[in-house]
This record gives sequence, C-alpha cells and structure tokens, in this order.
Amino acid sequence: MNRTKTWLLTLGLLYVLSCTALAQERFTGYEQADIPVPEPEMGDSWFAQPQLSTYGRGPQPPNGVYFNIDYMRLAIQTPEAAFIGQPGSSLSTGVLINEFDNGSRYELGNRVDDKGWLLGGFQISQNQRIQGGNASIIFGNTGGVLGDLFEVVDVHNQANAWGLEIMRTWRLEPARVPYAPVCEFMLGARYLYFGDIYKFDGFSDDSEGVWRTKSENNLVGPQIGMRMSKQYGPWFFSFEPRGFAGFNFQSINQEGELPGSILNVPSAAAFNNSQHNDTFSPVVEIRADIAYLLTRKVRTRFGYTGYWIDNLARAPSMVNYAVPSVLSPAGPAMGINGNNEQDAYIQGIYWGIEVNH
Repeated sequence: MNRTKTWLLTLGLLYVLSCTALAQERFTGYEQADIPVPEPEMGDSWFAQPQLSTYGRGPQPPNGVYFNIDYMRLAIQTPEAAFIGQPGSSLSTGVLINEFDNGSRYELGNRVDDKGWLLGGFQISQNQRIQGGNASIIFGNTGGVLGDLFEVVDVHNQANAWGLEIMRTWRLEPARVPYAPVCEFMLGARYLYFGDIYKFDGFSDDSEGVWRTKSENNLVGPQIGMRMSKQYGPWFFSFEPRGFAGFNFQSINQEGELPGSILNVPSAAAFNNSQHNDTFSPVVEIRADIAYLLTRKVRTRFGYTGYWIDNLARAPSMVNYAVPSVLSPAGPAMGINGNNEQDAYIQGIYWGIEVNH
C-alpha cells in the first residue's frame, strides 16, 4: 500500500513539473537560424485574385473610390431631310452619310457606407458629307424663284455632342444571399451640348458661293437614374437608364456670300444672320453591358449605349435660301427658318474598364 502511494506521488510530481516547464519562456541563450517569413497575401488589393466564393453572403459590392473609362463607336442621327435650296433643287440633306465615329466616356466616383457622388462626362464628334457636281440650286425672293447651276459642290456637316453630370448615389443593401442583385439610385444635375456646323461651298460660272450655318443647343437641368447589376461568378450584367429634363438655350448663326452669277443679283451678296430660341428638351439615356472580372477590383466590359434628345435645332434643316431682288438689292440674303424642334438619336457600342465599381 505504501509502495502504491509512493508511485502515485512520484507520477503527480512529474506531471506538475512538466506543465511548469511548458509554461516557461523559450530559452534564448543560443542564436537560432533565420526562418523565412512567408509573403503576405495581396489581401484587398485591386490586383488580387477575384473573390468568387459563395461562402456566407459571397462577394459584396465595394466602397471607396472608383472610376470607369469607355471607348465608344457611336453614330449621330442625321438631321431631317431638307432641300439645299428651295423645293425643286437637285440636292437634299437627306443624302448626308451617317457613319460610326470615335467617342469616349469617363466617370469618377466615391462611396462611403453605400452612399456617394458620381462625376461623369462624354464626347462624340462626327462628320457627315456630300461631294458632287452639276447641282441645281433654286433660291427664292420677292419676285419669285431664281435658279443657279453649280458645277462643283462640297456640302459638309459636323455634328458634336458632349456633356457633364454630377449625381448623388444611394446603393440599397443587397439580400443576404450570394450573388444577390444590386440596385443603385442616382439624383443630380446634367449639362449637355449638341451642335451642328453646316457648310456649303459651290462654284458657278467661275464665282464661288459659300455659307456656314452653326446651331448650338445648350441643355441644363435635373437628372434621375438607376443602375441594376447582377453577378454570376466572374461575369457581371448591368442595365442603367437615366432621364434628363433639359432646358434648351438655342443659338443659330449664319454667315457667307452668294455667288455673283445668280440672276438679278448685281454682285456677290454677303450676309450675316442669327436667331435665339428657348425650349424644353427631354433626354433619355440607356446603357446595358456585360463585364468580366479580371482581378478582385478590375473588370473589362462591353455594351450598348443610346441617347434620345428631343427639340433640337439642327443647322442643315434651318437654312432659308433667299436672295435680294433687283428692286430691293439691300434686302435679305439667305436666312434661318423656324425648324428648331427636331429629335436625334446617338447610339452605338462601347468597350471599357471598371475599377472598384
């Protein structure tokens, strides 16, 4: 019995002493060899590996600074067809060529707790042209109509559009399931410029007729919009409509010189005309794209974009072809009509990069 107690006491002491030794600080009396420390993961870096796991709620929409850059191929609708001259002339603006041209769009924003600001802008310029010869141009005056034959003509219209917008954004909290749809609302203000520079250059009996009509539409007003997106693995699908109530301040200016060969015009008649209008121009913009996740916060995207703008002044359709008469040589030459409420479509495709959006 005593021997059994002695063994039990000995085992208990050994156990207590071993626990005490494990709790002691590591012996540092000797230098230890350097052990390589593993490189830290990239964590939340823009260029880290994409997060595609559906564990928990899955990848969540990001906050912080973001920006988007798009290269666009857009076509601007040509203006309403109108005779180049009075009705019965052989040329019409209806044959202006409408082609796709280069454009760009930029956006910069910031979100904190799913609220933020967005600053964006876009620009597009397009040339529409007619070249030919033997064009019969009819002009009108108080005595009737006068005709002139141009051996060579060059008709050129340059359409330009650009704009800026600033909006407050609110992103709704998505459902607590992986890859839940994300909805974002926007409210702010926008400025949009749309203009045409319409030029005619023609030669008739060794005399030249040149005129230039420029229309400018300056739209400013409030804008609302929303963005809906859905992620499927590395793929993103988004749809983004916007509505803009634009107050349009129009300015149309015309200058040039008629050829001296026109009948009943004793010499080349120079002119300079202008017109100013105010109107309401609603604008609708639509974007739809597919994006692919390259890194954790960088995506490449491809999509369609379209703008519909109402009540625009388009220069090629606003020229009044009139000449002075013999009885009133100081009378009006050329002029501007009141066709200042046309609509226009700007549409095409784009390719871009999204960072942290």
